[in-house]
Amino acid sequence: MWLKKQEQQSINRRKTGGKDRGFREMLHPTHEQHFMKKVKSDKHGKRPSRQVLQSLYAQMMMEYAVYHFNEQRLQHLIDEALDAGDPELFKELTSHYNALIGEYKEGKTIYEQGYELELEFKTK
Repeated sequence: MWLKKQEQQSINRRKTGGKDRGFREMLHPTHEQHFMKKVKSDKHGKRPSRQVLQSLYAQMMMEYAVYHFNEQRLQHLIDEALDAGDPELFKELTSHYNALIGEYKEGKTIYEQGYELELEFKTK
């Protein structure tokens, strides 16, 4: 039997003592501590709100997803250009790939309400 969304939420609240865990359910405590160490603030010492943490986490996941998707896509297209023996397409795609790597090799910084998070990317 499939539970309705409201019934499932009610069961989840009972399991967590009635509290909405939100961000805490997204990360293991060790990962959350590591994530918090990377969050920097202009408001020294003040812990960011859960909404700010969720926003930074979501932005971080999007940046990593976009980077890895584009990297894999370009690598695949470059391989296809090589297999097809198309040197012009190979040069064009390689140029795009190098631009992507160049854009991410120094990392990225994302910002949310005075907080920032520096992201590192494994570029080859």
